[in-house]
Amino acid sequence: MVNETVKTVEGMMQALLAGESLYFLVEVRIKPTHNIKVFLDGDQGISIEKCVQYNRALYKQLEESDLFSGG
Repeated sequence: MVNETVKTVEGMMQALLAGESLYFLVEVRIKPTHNIKVFLDGDQGISIEKCVQYNRALYKQLEESDLFSGG
């Protein structure tokens, strides 16, 4: 189940990154408490502002998908 969830989140993140060739997904980790950590990088780094932008967009998708129903 965890691997499927990681793959789903990876797919969501890849879709968000599709329009920006400057950044790439390094890794997605999900703890049993549904704490999601997404690691991004870029050839010239990535700004905090971009991380915030991606965090908000991914959070919105996760809420809409109800991937973690019940909290």
